[in-house]
Amino acid sequence: MKTANLCSKIGGKGVQPELVLKHSVVAGTKIKVRMYDVHGKRDVTEHNTVRVKSSGSGQTVVNSGFRPPCNTTGGRKNSSYRFDVSVGDKTTTVIWGNYDSGKKKIVP
Repeated sequence: MKTANLCSKIGGKGVQPELVLKHSVVAGTKIKVRMYDVHGKRDVTEHNTVRVKSSGSGQTVVNSGFRPPCNTTGGRKNSSYRFDVSVGDKTTTVIWGNYDSGKKKIVP
């Protein structure tokens, strides 16, 4: 996650994330990618779910369809932005980035 990915309200440009999903060399497998924000006391804000089909190259790029990170809580809640990547009944969760809303910055 970079500053450009954040919404304009918190200093970004709303640039979509780009996920490169590496997988078996099989075309047409249905992949579901969910972006969400875990904040506060485990509250969740959805940032959309995108469905794509796998590329026969073994790499599928997902780079559209998500709402940008936009935590404007001013320190009341911090955010952990995540992706769930699902194929069939298997899901992998990846933490994309964390945002400190008090300091108004992306943190490790």
